[in-house]
Amino acid sequence: MSGLEATARIRAKEHDAGLARIPIVAMTAYAMKGDRERCLEAGMDDYLSKPVRKASLFAVLESLTRTSSGERQERTTILPSRLTMPNCVPACMSEKE
Repeated sequence: MSGLEATARIRAKEHDAGLARIPIVAMTAYAMKGDRERCLEAGMDDYLSKPVRKASLFAVLESLTRTSSGERQERTTILPSRLTMPNCVPACMSEKE
């Protein structure tokens, strides 16, 4: 199952069951023109191409944990309480900006 198909199924289940929307971020090695748009159209919340840089990942996670008024919101669906931003990111990720 592709990420696009998985996202469609998740979004359908959320809709049908009246569930809160969970964040979905594409992380792909493909960086072709139009890929980002396809992911967003499929219902994903954001898109990162590999190699994923910590700063980029942190920025996306930060944007997904903000309320509409811009205040920080705790989202346990993104980071369970036992995880913090620095220790949830694999060490193999690029440090480059």
